[in-house]
Amino acid sequence: MGGWRVVFVDVSELIGEPKAVRHPLPLSVAAELGKRKAAQIVATGAEAYASANPGCLVQVTSALRGAGRPLPAFHPIELLDASIRGVPKDQLLAEARR
Repeated sequence: MGGWRVVFVDVSELIGEPKAVRHPLPLSVAAELGKRKAAQIVATGAEAYASANPGCLVQVTSALRGAGRPLPAFHPIELLDASIRGVPKDQLLAEARR
């Protein structure tokens, strides 16, 4: 499953210490945080993104949709599975959640 360029987006400055966000955020705060994360991802020129945090996947996917920039979203295990099974990149992107 070649043809991918991996770019890490550091959102630590957006959320501070991960242990500081242990409780649900107010919806308006969570939505704003999602928009800021999504903007950083879009700025990379990514054609897809991955996160090991299911909450982050939902938050960013929603923000990207709201911005009219839906991108294929993956958990890293989905990418590993696709690689092991030899799923072509185009097929993986076409079948991904957005």
